[in-house]
Amino acid sequence: MIYTFSYMVLGLSALVSVSRQWRLAKALAFIVLALCTILAFARGDVGTDTLAYESLVTVFVQSTGWIGIEPGFIAYVRLAENISDNTVLITRGISLIFGGLTLIFCIRASRDELFVMLAYFAPNYFFQMSMNGLRIGIATVAFLCAVQLIRRGRKMHAMVYLGVAVAFHVSIVFAIVLMSFTLIKVSRARSLMMPVMALVLTLGLVAVAQEYIGDKVGAYTEIVSPGLFSGLSPIARIFVIVMAALSLPLAAAEKKWAFATILLATLLSYAMSTQSYAGLRFLEIIASVVPFLFLMKLDQSTPLNRRFCLGLTIAGILGGLNTLRGFYASQGLGGAPFIPYHFFNETIINRG
Repeated sequence: MIYTFSYMVLGLSALVSVSRQWRLAKALAFIVLALCTILAFARGDVGTDTLAYESLVTVFVQSTGWIGIEPGFIAYVRLAENISDNTVLITRGISLIFGGLTLIFCIRASRDELFVMLAYFAPNYFFQMSMNGLRIGIATVAFLCAVQLIRRGRKMHAMVYLGVAVAFHVSIVFAIVLMSFTLIKVSRARSLMMPVMALVLTLGLVAVAQEYIGDKVGAYTEIVSPGLFSGLSPIARIFVIVMAALSLPLAAAEKKWAFATILLATLLSYAMSTQSYAGLRFLEIIASVVPFLFLMKLDQSTPLNRRFCLGLTIAGILGGLNTLRGFYASQGLGGAPFIPYHFFNETIINRG
């Protein structure tokens, strides 16, 4: 019931954001997302990856080294253990970082950015990323904050957020490369510089961390994709958004290039998903950022048209319903299902 109510209020906020009272929607969105952040922080054994993250935090707390190539997460643990050595509270604290970055995005958001967040991103990913995929959640919302700053011409500040994103989950480099290629203006040779730099960064990262990445690829390969149709949900959302984006006031060549880039990335990711869980991860990364990539191609003075807003709404409803279905399907499966939601108590805290 908590999730359903939250989705209803998010939907109401999205409706208000496209009205003349969009500043009221910003205040309402801040309150709703702040309350959702509190729910994510104060959860008991809720969220399918929660217990696994507690175990991971325990490993980092008990060790003194820096393991892996995602130092942002380890740095957080090192700082948090100075406040509390309780692994339950440290794990829940990650949700506060995700929620905080989301609120920062909303505070700076324009009307269109706020609508995309409320109508599409939040119903699809807020609870998933604040209670489940915690590291990729922080990486994704940091990436969105960088997109927001790039739209305003503050590229140096955006690089800080991109650095935070990569530090928390290296797979977000895929979104950075996709963004770089999407931003190419086919009429300008100079626009090739950004994707070339992104590719060089990716190749350098692979060269430095080839052993770690090899282990990750091996681990994902062992986790076989649930089936041929397991990636259809993010593909459906991507398709709806791309088709709606054809109505945006962009040059025909720019639309074709963006469409081809996103379509190719989606097809390659889906092909990979039939063999490995890694493909599903890439599909979700594309689905989570694709509307923001189209926002980047628009001038800030150009508002989103009704067709694109309708497409986003449909994609948000489809994804939100699928997410809720997954929450309710997790009930009784053991571990830390999303249903029933309950707050942490003294017993859970003492476990840490």
